[in-house]
Parts: sequence; C-alpha cells; structure tokens
Amino acid sequence: MAVQFTETQAVRNVKGRWRRHSRKSKDARLLRKHITETYTWLRFGMVGIAFMLPWVLWGVGQALFDQPLLGTMSAYYYSPMRDVFVGGLWAIGTFLILYKGYSDHEELALLIAGVSAILVALFPLDWQPAWFPTDAINPHGLCAMLLFLCISYVCWFCASDTLGLIRCRELKERYNRIYKALAIAIVAVPIATWIFVQVADLSLLRDTQLFWLETIGISIFGSFWAVKSYEIQNHTQAELRTFNLQAQLESDGLQPVPLETSIEALTTIAEELESSEQAATLEQGAAA
Repeated sequence: MAVQFTETQAVRNVKGRWRRHSRKSKDARLLRKHITETYTWLRFGMVGIAFMLPWVLWGVGQALFDQPLLGTMSAYYYSPMRDVFVGGLWAIGTFLILYKGYSDHEELALLIAGVSAILVALFPLDWQPAWFPTDAINPHGLCAMLLFLCISYVCWFCASDTLGLIRCRELKERYNRIYKALAIAIVAVPIATWIFVQVADLSLLRDTQLFWLETIGISIFGSFWAVKSYEIQNHTQAELRTFNLQAQLESDGLQPVPLETSIEALTTIAEELESSEQAATLEQGAAA
C-alpha cells in the first residue's frame, strides 16, 4: 500500500533532514575547532618547555638538591636533574616530529630537528666515539647544532608560507622581518657557542657562560613558536581556513586537496583580493 504524504508530513520530513544536516555541520565545526586548538596547544607546549627548561634545571636543582648552576645545560645530564634535562629534550623532539609542516620541506626540516633534539638527550656531553670523523665536535654538539640549523631553516624559508593569507602588506612585511631576524639569531647562537668553547678554556661543569648562551638560544627557539602561534591564531588562521576550504570542496562534491595545495589556493585568493582592492582604489582615485 502506497504511503500518502500530507503537506504537513512533507514539511516535517524536510525539517528532519535539515536538523540532521545542521547537526552534522555543527559536529564538523566542533571537530575542526578541536583540531586547530590541538595544534595551537602543541605549539604553546613547545614554547613553555623551551622557556622553562633552563630555569627549572637551575632553580629546582638548587632548591631540591643544593646543585649549583652548571656551566651548560648538557652538564645536568650528570646531575640529579638528569631526568628533567632528558625528558625536556625528548618532549621537544617528539613535538617537532609529530608537528606537520605546511610543506614537504618544512616537515622534513622539523623531522630532522626533532630527531636531533632526542639525540642530544641520548648522547652524553663528553662522549667522543672512535668512529666519529673529527675531534673538533662530538655527536652531542653536532646534533645540537643540527637542531638549531633546521629551526633556522624553517624560520627563513618556511615561516612565510602562511603570510600570503594576510591582506595587510605592512603586517605581512613585519612578520617576515621578525622571522628572518629569528632565523639569523637561532643559527648565530650555536655558532657563537662553538667558537666560545674553542677559544676559551672553560670547564663545562663550573663556568656558567655557556649555560646563558644556551638559555638565549633555546629562548629564541621558543620565541619563534610563540610568534608563529600568535600569527596563525590572530591573523592568518591558516589551519581553520584550510579546514573550511576542505569542507567546502567536499560539500561541492570535489576531491579534497593536500594541505600544501590548500594553503597555496588560499594564498592565491588573498592575493587576488588584494589586487582587486588596489585596482578599485586606483580607479576611485582616477575618477576623483
């Protein structure tokens, strides 16, 4: 027997479908919000560990174990604060490995940086194996320099990938200058530290100059992630806008595109809007 739909039933059927669609859309928005907040707190986690690690090593070591300030953070490997030193580097390294960059080369640089951070924790400060090709630097120092070089590469070549989403040219250039300055500072600190060790006759357990150089270096590392978090959260919103683009493609029945392609597409749209606004301003000026 065929079911006869009255007008009221048809309206209720449409309303039911609309409510289900609205519920799914709300769930999708909440999921996108959850994912973007996860990335935000991942970056904030790296910032917090980077800024706190040297002060925790010094302050907690002094308070709990009457441990005087050592000459380098790596020297805490041989102190009662060894677990904090190793755990902090493992946490930073794991964050860098798990963090997905906006391009393949950024992701590779972050992967190398993360592995290097973990190896810094695993290789003792004074370990110089016979198979290592040079005595000028040991595996611990090489991995530390590689960590900072990779982060410097990300600052210089990759940090501007999302800046195309900013329509204000002045703000975009300001961020770009900050990232370039951080890149130079990040690579300068480990080089200065290595030169300092070669020139000065220092005890890594007693003289504290290297500790403060390392504190500056890891603070610059944390500053980069703090600035990047602020940029994405307050100006570019790259992650959220990428998710919205993916959702729009899916709703239109199109195949979602990779993250890097989404960023490029959003950047192109932003540049076209900027060009259109500039053209409209010129036309208004000519008409006046």
